[in-house]
Amino acid sequence: MKTLSLSLQGRAGNQSLQFLFAWHYARVHEFKFECGPWVGEALFDLPKYDRPTPAYLPRYSELDLAKMDDPPSESFEFRGYAQTQFCADYYNKRTVQRLFTIRPEVARVCERRRPENESIVIHRRVGDLIGYGYPAVSWLSYVRACEEYGFDINKAVVLSEENPTPHDDLPDELAFAPDFYRMIKAKTLLRANSTFSFLAAILSHGLVLSPVIEGLAGGKEHDNVPFVAGVWPRFANLDFVQNMHIDL
Repeated sequence: MKTLSLSLQGRAGNQSLQFLFAWHYARVHEFKFECGPWVGEALFDLPKYDRPTPAYLPRYSELDLAKMDDPPSESFEFRGYAQTQFCADYYNKRTVQRLFTIRPEVARVCERRRPENESIVIHRRVGDLIGYGYPAVSWLSYVRACEEYGFDINKAVVLSEENPTPHDDLPDELAFAPDFYRMIKAKTLLRANSTFSFLAAILSHGLVLSPVIEGLAGGKEHDNVPFVAGVWPRFANLDFVQNMHIDL
């Protein structure tokens, strides 16, 4: 049987999108799936799969696979960021929510950390985006988005890496889990241009408002960034990152 061996890169958000695509691509095209250890195994109740075996395999990215009329006729290593519509076409919101079910023991801890009646959650990511040369969404843009959609900004909870929810009862590798869980459970989520809150938005059953960063210069914050309902706007001004429309 042919094998798809996933080579992960980046942090939890990036790795999760890579896993989503590679897992579904392998199932659709009947490849055996292999993947090394990653933080998603501690967070999600994932199906069993094998670890990669030491062997040279040809390497393909999502850009390579998209150019092929048929899937590879041999085993291969997938290494890419999986942030294109070609990748999103392999899954939908329902299959993602089924695959990425948070482990019960993690969910119980996160639920204790979630304030009662929390309805509007804002995820902000600024500092490192600017440092990497990406556009960032200013606080004023979030305020105006709340005004436009009729939400009281004073009732919103702001989550960021600078002010994370405590994770005393979780291992350090899951320090992000309480924030991630709160975004998923919020009735309304205003996400950042970040794979972290993009993934939370896919798993959310609430209203998601997303910033449109198309055409914005990198390396600084922007006022008047429009927000749209849905998950789809891309989260980086990079050539290999596209808008990702994910079916329900």
